[in-house]
Amino acid sequence: FIRDLSAFIQQRQQENNKIIIVGDFNETMENTQSGIYQLATSCALTDIFRQGLGTASYPPTVKQGRRRLDFALISPSLVESIVNAGYDAY
Repeated sequence: FIRDLSAFIQQRQQENNKIIIVGDFNETMENTQSGIYQLATSCALTDIFRQGLGTASYPPTVKQGRRRLDFALISPSLVESIVNAGYDAY
C-alpha cells in the first residue's frame, strides 16, 4: 500500500500538484522503518503537527498509549499557508 501511495504521490508531484494527506496510519514516525515514515521521506512531505509542536509523538492519538499515529502530511510549499492545525488527544 505505502509503495503504491508513494508512487501515486510522486507522480502527482512531478505534475506540480501540491499534496495534503491526512489519516490514522497506525504507525509512528519515530520508527524509521514504518510505512508512514518512508512515505513522508520518499515524497519529501512535512508533518505539520511535528512542525508546529516540535515533536513526532505528542500529543498521543492512541487511547491506551503514548504514541501519535495520526498525521497530516503536506507539500513543503504549503507550510507557510498553514495558520492553525490541531486535533484532540485521547
